[in-house]
Amino acid sequence: MSRIEDVKNQIDIDRNHIDSFVLETNEGTKRTKDKFFRNASAQRNEYVNRELNIFEGYLNRIKDEMRLRIQRLTPVDKTNEYAVGLLEVDHLLDLVKLNANISNSFKLGISFIIASIDENTSLEKMNSILKEFVDKFRSFGISLTITDFQYTMFTEQYMSAFFQNPDPVFMKDAFEKIYFGCPDIKLHLKMNLEYIVEKYAKELDRYVTTFKQTEFSNYSVNEFTVVDKYITTRYNVGNKMAIDEYYNSKLFLEGKRKISDYLENSAARTKNYDTFVVNGKYQDLDEESKNAYDSAIMGFYLTLNELKKYYKYEFILKDLLERYKNKDSAKTQFINKKKEIEKEDKNRQAIYKEYLKAMGIGFLARKNEVAMKNAMLKMNEMIKKLHTL
Repeated sequence: MSRIEDVKNQIDIDRNHIDSFVLETNEGTKRTKDKFFRNASAQRNEYVNRELNIFEGYLNRIKDEMRLRIQRLTPVDKTNEYAVGLLEVDHLLDLVKLNANISNSFKLGISFIIASIDENTSLEKMNSILKEFVDKFRSFGISLTITDFQYTMFTEQYMSAFFQNPDPVFMKDAFEKIYFGCPDIKLHLKMNLEYIVEKYAKELDRYVTTFKQTEFSNYSVNEFTVVDKYITTRYNVGNKMAIDEYYNSKLFLEGKRKISDYLENSAARTKNYDTFVVNGKYQDLDEESKNAYDSAIMGFYLTLNELKKYYKYEFILKDLLERYKNKDSAKTQFINKKKEIEKEDKNRQAIYKEYLKAMGIGFLARKNEVAMKNAMLKMNEMIKKLHTL
């Protein structure tokens, strides 16, 4: 006899025993009858509680068995395994960028650090960005010092405090002192970082060349095969995730999809399959035609996904095409603009020298408070002009 039958028999025995339990007697006095009822009720309750404990044990064992069966039947979560694959995809994408004809600043992620600075950047965030920038260059083998931040008198003053003590309270005090004379201190610092990138252009180029050779060797790729390896790896990882049993089961368990929609006799499934069948129904097609139909629909799905991506970047593509039409005139404008920037940057350096002289720094220089303030005002205007250019 099975364990289930044993439990069923036990339930019947308990039910009969409880139902036939004698709680009353006709013999004796009223006091004797009450005492009999109390004793009989206590015995019955004791029996019931004892049996309840036994069946509670049965229930717990059933629940444990159900959990084990669910665990055995539920697909394994491979999120960690896919995370490793996704990291490889990201790294290969970095290699693709390293091999592309784009600036080293973009390849190394420096552009993103600088671009994160704007007038709304908090002081805490600003200091975090500066630290990331300095640490980034240190990883390239370039140790930045205060001389690299002598872009304006304000950037030198702020970074002197930063290198001295990056404590938030200390930097807040330093910022407030500088802000009175330079409300655009964040802009000064941002342009200082851009200046540093230009200053160390050759060093960054050498680092990228060496780094690229090392990384390409580690991944067994070269400039001709890196894109193919990236595409293949991304497809393989993406395909595994797309057909993963755990992820797809969750869609149904979380109610995002209905099992009934995927049954062969489902109205929703039939409607979807018949939508693109010309003059007929999907179920009436022969096996070869069904395979061809399935393949065509998958191709259609992938095309729509590609089209969706195109629409996302269409405005950029159109702008690039329009700019490409005017590339010759744009090149001339760029060269002229670059010359203008270089000219104004020399003026920036001249203003800084004026400031140092007014500070009393240099041969025969004397401190002049008025000249110092004038230089500071001129520097603020110059930085605005350079930023606009």
